[in-house]
Formats: sequence, structure tokens, C-alpha cells
Amino acid sequence: EDLGVRYVLEGSVQRSGDRLRVTVQLIDAVKGYHLWSERYDRGVEDLFAVQDDITREVVVALHVKFTEGEEARVRHRFTNNLQAWENAVRAYALFEHFTKEDNARARALFEQAVELDPNYGWALAKIGFTHLTDARMSFTEDRAASFDRAVEVALKTLELDDGIADAHMLLSLIRLTERRYDEALAAGRRAIALDPNYPQARAALAITMRGLGQWDETIALSKLAIRLHPHHPSWYLFSLSMAYVFKGEYDLAIVAAEEGVRRAESDFLKGLFHRKLVFAHMEAGREEEARRHMAEGQRFDKSSAAWHRNYFRFKNPAHLERMLAALRKVGLPE
Repeated sequence: EDLGVRYVLEGSVQRSGDRLRVTVQLIDAVKGYHLWSERYDRGVEDLFAVQDDITREVVVALHVKFTEGEEARVRHRFTNNLQAWENAVRAYALFEHFTKEDNARARALFEQAVELDPNYGWALAKIGFTHLTDARMSFTEDRAASFDRAVEVALKTLELDDGIADAHMLLSLIRLTERRYDEALAAGRRAIALDPNYPQARAALAITMRGLGQWDETIALSKLAIRLHPHHPSWYLFSLSMAYVFKGEYDLAIVAAEEGVRRAESDFLKGLFHRKLVFAHMEAGREEEARRHMAEGQRFDKSSAAWHRNYFRFKNPAHLERMLAALRKVGLPE
């Protein structure tokens, strides 16, 4: 209490011959009750390996219960190297900001993770995602080179292990960017088949469905991803809000986009969600509200019609033009 500590992680170790029993519990120090506990039984053949193993399992278990849900288990199972895992987890937190600077920092940490464990397929796939993000978000002057690097990493990851859902997610978004819609859909469905409870795979396929103009399926996938990951990142709401607008369900679109603004991990993402609010309000005939959100969005992050044309891949070009017409009317520059 004197130090302002809210939670205390404590444990005990018992030894019997060559066996260890480690009991760990997380306590709410303010309310005085247990939030979580677990017991680990291990041999002591390699004490340091046991220490790393239990450290990783405790951290993963806490991530699963309190923050990341089953996504934490996905990241965990592809490496036994504690430092590689720590680097990759830190990297992904930065990656979800979707800013140029944090994307570069994330890539550096993912690369360090792969250097520590060359077989860490999840981290390798995420390196590809950072290159694809550079290309799609226009974070680089040479978008083609970044895109080619993303393709190279995707194929390398699949060669390493065809069973990594994130590699198929990456390939799906690559094919979407290339407007190879059938292949994008197949790769996205493959990712879900490999890991049905992985919320990120559902949210990623929602992006492809958005591009195909399949609004109902976009909504269903987004909502399931959110249910699987209660502490989900804001980008899970992006496709959901857009699909609701195109379906004419403007109030639901506004609720999703406003939640996106509240959850946004960066000013860049706040700007994106404010522009989704512009689209929803314009379609609903509320131009004054739309203008307010356009001003807010541009204050957080300057955007343009050219950026939207590079980022979005709609199979039906009319969908993009409909959105751009609404944004231009209240001040989106070319």
C-alpha cells in the first residue's frame, strides 16, 4: 500500500528429490483476494531451463486471463526461447499502433526475436506484416520494395512451417493488395482452419471480406473476433464500422467507430476512426457532425484521397468512390 502496488505475484517452491513443485498466485493487494493461481510440477535436471519455462508459462497464463486471451498462447507455442518471446510480444504491442516509427521499432524487435530463434515462425510472419504495413500505409517512399519484401517473408515462413496461421493471414492480405481476391479468401480461410479460436485470423479475414463487399460476413467475422478477444485492439472495429455503413446501419457504424476512437492506440488510428465517423454521418445525412469529425480526424492525422486509394482494395470500385465522395464533401484533400 505504501508503494502504491495494486497486484502482487507471489509463489512458493517445494522440492522432493529431483522434483520441484512451484505454486504461483496473483493477489489483488487492495481488495485482498486471489485473482489467479497455478501449480507447476517439474524435474530439476536443468534448473535454468525450468526457471525460464515457468516464467514464460506464468506470463502467458496472465496474458490469456487478463489481456490477450488465446492470442497469447499462439505467440507462445512457436518458441521456447524466453528472450525471443519477450522481444516478439513487445514488438507486437508496438506494431498495433500502426505508425511509421512504431512499425520500424516493431520490425527491429521481431528481427531480434528471429535471430535468437530462427525457427520462430510467428515472429517471422510478423516481420512480413511490418513490410506490408509500410507499403499499404505509405510509410515508405518505395512501396513496391516493401511489398516485395512482405511477399518474400510470407513465402519463407510458409516454407518453414505451413501450419502457421499468421503466415496464411499475411498471404491473404498480400493477395488482397494484388486484387487476387479468390486467393486472398482461400488463404484467409486456411488461417482460420489452422487456428479456429485465433481472433486475429477472424479479424484479418474480415478485411478481405470488406474488400469483397461481403458486408454480412465482414460483420460476423469482426464480432466473433471481438468476442474471442475481449481486450481486442482497436483495428478489429475498423472493418465492422465500414460494413455497417455500407449496409445502411449508420447508428451501429457510429457506435463501432466511437469505440474505435476510445480504444485507439495512436493518433493515427484516432484519425482513421474519425474519418469512419465522417462516412457514417454523411451517409446518415448529418453533415454538420461529419464536418466536426473530419476536422478532428485531420487534427490527429493528415490524410488524403490518394492515401485512401493506396490503402483500400475494393473489388467493386464504386464502394471506394462512394466513401471518397462523402469524405471530399466535407474537406478531404486530394
